[in-house]
Amino acid sequence: MTALQTIAVAFAMFSALPMPQFDWNEKNMRYALCAFPLVGVVCGALWGVCGVLPLPAAARAAGHKNINMDLIAGLPGDTVEGFEASLRQAIALDPENITVHTLTLKRASNIVVEHRAADYADVAAMLGKCSLLADAGYRPYYMYRQKGTLQNLENIGWAKPGFECLYNIYIMEEVHTILSAGAGGSTKLVIPGQRRGKIERIFNFKYPTEYIDRFAELLDRKKAVEDFYARYTSQTLRQP
Repeated sequence: MTALQTIAVAFAMFSALPMPQFDWNEKNMRYALCAFPLVGVVCGALWGVCGVLPLPAAARAAGHKNINMDLIAGLPGDTVEGFEASLRQAIALDPENITVHTLTLKRASNIVVEHRAADYADVAAMLGKCSLLADAGYRPYYMYRQKGTLQNLENIGWAKPGFECLYNIYIMEEVHTILSAGAGGSTKLVIPGQRRGKIERIFNFKYPTEYIDRFAELLDRKKAVEDFYARYTSQTLRQP
């Protein structure tokens, strides 16, 4: 039973697959990382199955009218030709939004530790293929950069006219509150109606065990959300 719970903990931590609920403890979490390869195998298999299914058509049949797809330029082993093929396939599926990210390197990743970032010199050429999106009628509507991104390149959201995602724009401009739930989450509180105004943050505990054991403390932190809006909403309403 402990082994099955350990596997379930690994899937809950490293995938979006739904898992049964049970108490997490030191015993069933201790070897969760050992099950990480299994998570990769299962998710990879599911992705392979999804790749041959007409998912966009199924989503539209279910009533969804704004389909989004994401691509990452600079993935290990990818080439300019391979990225172009992925981009053409995404365009052929005709989603309303396509976001093109550039691979961001974490400090502890093997690529950084082994000084292999220079192996990804083709990433700029991959992003150059985004002219295919413009040719297909998509328009760039938001852009952002992240620390550690290959060659300090950007992430760009492309959309068909009229299907731009306002949420993406608000978040990039930091004019919109984000309410976060779950371990490692960060709530960002923005004063209503103000641009580049005061921002307050509430951080959740990073590790699942700490998040669970200190949940009452976290609820006390979240009272700051109500206090924030009690202060600044009333101030905003009093402004002429």
